[in-house]
Amino acid sequence: MIRFAQRVAQHVTIAAVVIAFAGCATKSSPKPPAPPVERRTGEVSESIVESDAASRYVIEPGQTYESPVVLGEYSLPEYPADRLADRLPPIEIVVRVVVGSEGLVERVDPLGETNDGNRAFYDATKDALMRWEFSPFRIKDEATSIVRDLPFHQDYRFVFRQIDGKPLVEKK
Repeated sequence: MIRFAQRVAQHVTIAAVVIAFAGCATKSSPKPPAPPVERRTGEVSESIVESDAASRYVIEPGQTYESPVVLGEYSLPEYPADRLADRLPPIEIVVRVVVGSEGLVERVDPLGETNDGNRAFYDATKDALMRWEFSPFRIKDEATSIVRDLPFHQDYRFVFRQIDGKPLVEKK
């Protein structure tokens, strides 16, 4: 009987040890879901830059003019997608848009330094502006009623920025 009691005690001890270790075992918790991939986008702001007086048409007495305006919907430049991950400080691009007498953009010239650091931003600006169309710049001679459509240029400043990882492009 003593042997039987010793065996029972031995089995109880083994069971207690197994239960104790089982209580210490850690369960692998499921992995938390992967964070969502941050979608980085950009915006642009724009503004007209006042030209110097020497580069403007002179309206003579007896003449009137119609200022050109952008026709239809026009799109601002897009923040270059390949530069979003760089998290750059604001990039300012100033350009001169040269428009023919029929209102079509003939070229877009940089009015500041264009280098490897901002080339993608200038290219995005040029790509967007080459699609713009303007009403012609018109001068009318009141005495003769002759109307002339003339070429013109307009200077713009665009600011490319990211706020909280999201791009913003402003025309200033």
